[in-house]
Amino acid sequence: MTAAPTSLKMWVRYVHDIFVVMKKEVEFFLNILNGKNKAIQFEMEGEVDGRLPFLDVMVTIVGNCLTTGVYKKGHTHRQATLLDYDNCHLIAQKRSVVKTLWLRAEKVFPTVENIMEEKNHLRKVIKDIGYPRAVVTRWTSRQENNAEGGRFPSTNKITVSYIKGPSEVTFRLLKKHGVSVEHKSMNTLHGILTKVKDKETEGDQVGIVYGIECRDCDAHYVGDTGKKLTTRVLEHRRAVGRKDKSSAIFRHCDDRQHEMDWQNAGVRYKAGGKGARLFLEAWASDHKSINRCVTLNALYEGLRERVEKRTL
Repeated sequence: MTAAPTSLKMWVRYVHDIFVVMKKEVEFFLNILNGKNKAIQFEMEGEVDGRLPFLDVMVTIVGNCLTTGVYKKGHTHRQATLLDYDNCHLIAQKRSVVKTLWLRAEKVFPTVENIMEEKNHLRKVIKDIGYPRAVVTRWTSRQENNAEGGRFPSTNKITVSYIKGPSEVTFRLLKKHGVSVEHKSMNTLHGILTKVKDKETEGDQVGIVYGIECRDCDAHYVGDTGKKLTTRVLEHRRAVGRKDKSSAIFRHCDDRQHEMDWQNAGVRYKAGGKGARLFLEAWASDHKSINRCVTLNALYEGLRERVEKRTL
């Protein structure tokens, strides 16, 4: 600030907004700042009737002192910028709207009278956008309890996706154990617009348990592979074409003169690990399967029967 023509009484900066108090040669000082870098050019707004807004604070000259208050662009504008109570957001986020406005009033206004006047104004604004009176009353009572040291300290913090209903229950349960829960949206604009890859088709899936039906009977083949479905089906067709006797599909087609339904081969299950695929292969196999697979535990056999009865 050595380039300033006169001594600065005050210099407050927040990102690209600067609040300056100086006696004279303001325009000259502005030209000095704009001459430092052509890519960074400042614009100036001066006081009007001893008042000047800075961010959301209205600075007013009273005698030889500066007082602060909340800068209000208008009742309608303020309603439009606040979170509507009917929106699908966590109730804690809606309560934080009241909390933020209350705390700002207490920090910005210099006297108790100004604070109470602002809070009365906030009650009217909050009521107009659908907030019930209980939300304000609850925050006021909690604020008093916290001042007395009755707040339970949060030692841990987790972030989860917000689902209306279960999220509220989870929030209350974890709060009792000192765990603070923060919520995020499941669907974001970034996530929607950055999906540049085409949707994966069934034939391109890897790490799968697949099934191939016989066209001429009820038999079917169940297998697992870490390759693509189309690649594995092509290998089966080539094994049948070269009459590979180690292929269970070829033996079935050769013994009964049947043909497999290659076009409708599909994915039954998807699993990344080999052990999981072997289990799912055994789960999907039955007395009509022509494939070899591991033996399914008797406990799982009973469970599979119950699942099949429910799906019928």
